[in-house]
Amino acid sequence: MAFGQFLKQIESFSNWKRGVYMSQAYHESS
Repeated sequence: MAFGQFLKQIESFSNWKRGVYMSQAYHESS
């Protein structure tokens, strides 16, 4: 059960990292 929550945290972290990367690329392109 703790492992499932761990995977969820990793998934949300990767999503957050991707969001930061996308926003950075967006700001650089404009």
